[in-house]
Amino acid sequence: MLLFIYTCSDRGLKMKRLPLLFLLFICLSSAVCAQELTPPLLRDAAHCLVANKFLGPSARDFAYLITTKDWPGEEVVYVVAYTGASRTKGWVFTIFLTKQGDHEVFDIQNNAKFVRTKKDPDGINFVEEALGGVWTHERLISAIKQIEKKPQFELSVRELTKASVNAACQSYTDGK
Repeated sequence: MLLFIYTCSDRGLKMKRLPLLFLLFICLSSAVCAQELTPPLLRDAAHCLVANKFLGPSARDFAYLITTKDWPGEEVVYVVAYTGASRTKGWVFTIFLTKQGDHEVFDIQNNAKFVRTKKDPDGINFVEEALGGVWTHERLISAIKQIEKKPQFELSVRELTKASVNAACQSYTDGK
């Protein structure tokens, strides 16, 4: 159709370019809008992981899951920091969320390094163990599997190192 508009006549050529420019604008806008922005909750949680030195600022690929089912009455965010684009290895963190005035407190309570493997019955092997026993491992494995189905976000060094005015970070390692 656009080809037809262009080839019909030379008269009004400027007006006939308008539909082509409009279509181009729509296509570019859709591509930009289709890219997902990093959710503030994930950005703040990832910042806390860097601020508390669980990760370096070079960590880039993150995904997450929010749940209230694992610890009744508690809101928990599981964050996975992948150490490669293949999503076969990385770190998983358990972060409890609470409100303290105007601040959201990100309390890091567990972490484990994992690798996806075909040898393990669950498909996940912990290279560095998490705190806790079987119940904790089951929660972490379940979280990793659910997170694999979710979008992955690439965070810049700036995003990871810039503190949020609404977030406070703490962890089980504080005071040690």
